[in-house]
Parts: sequence; C-alpha cells; structure tokens
Amino acid sequence: MFLVDCLAIINSQISSLGLATLETVVHEKRNLSQEGYNKVVIVTNEMADKVVGRGKDGIVSYPFMWDDALTGSRLLSPWNCVNITPEDCCLMIKQSVPNKDTKDNYIECHIFVPFGGIGKPKRNDRVFVTVSQDGRVHEPPIIQ
Repeated sequence: MFLVDCLAIINSQISSLGLATLETVVHEKRNLSQEGYNKVVIVTNEMADKVVGRGKDGIVSYPFMWDDALTGSRLLSPWNCVNITPEDCCLMIKQSVPNKDTKDNYIECHIFVPFGGIGKPKRNDRVFVTVSQDGRVHEPPIIQ
C-alpha cells in the first residue's frame, strides 16, 4: 500500500472516531546509504536496564550485510542479549565486529527505549508510519 492510501485510511478512521487531530510521523525505512547505517538498534525494556529486542526475545540483529574492510562482506549473526544491560549488549556486539567497514566506519549501537519507558512518555495522539524508499507502507502504523 502506498503512503497516500495509508494516510487516507488513518484520517478516515480518526474522523469516524470523532477525534479532531492526530499527529502523523512518517519515517523512511533505514537503508545502507543513510547516515547511521552502521548502527545496531538495541531495544530495551521500559526501565532501559535490560535488552528485550524487537521480538521481545532478547535477540538483537543488524539488517544489512557488513562490508568488512579486512575480511569482506558478511552477514552479522544475531546476538543473544537476554537479561543483560544494553551497554553490555553493545560491548558484546562491538567485540564481535572489530573491523571497520569499507566506508571507514565501525559498528555502533543505538539504544532504543520504547515509548512509555523512561524519558519517553506514551501518547495516544500520534501515529508512526514507516515507508520504504518507493513510498510503500510495509508495516502496520503504530500509535505511540
């Protein structure tokens, strides 16, 4: 579904619920040509003291091939970060990928605290829509 069609559905449903406004935040799905491509996203619990992972299983993964400057292109294995801190998970990831890539960047971490967690209040007046580079929505929009 294209973004314009998705937004039309969201606006129609908001109107039918009698809600006046809803902030819509559109994010482009991350790709290798963007700044921050070298970051692994570590999703935490609401207290930000343990890793939960995207699938709530403690598993953290990197979505792209790593173009290692010394050993060549490779898929980075998912990391099991169950019951460890985001900082320890990040350290483990960095130790497992010690070399720079061909763009002269090391693997880095982005620690993501979910909405409703410490420092990120949950809201019910905002919807996030993620689109690919071709303008298609591939994931369900999320109210947060």
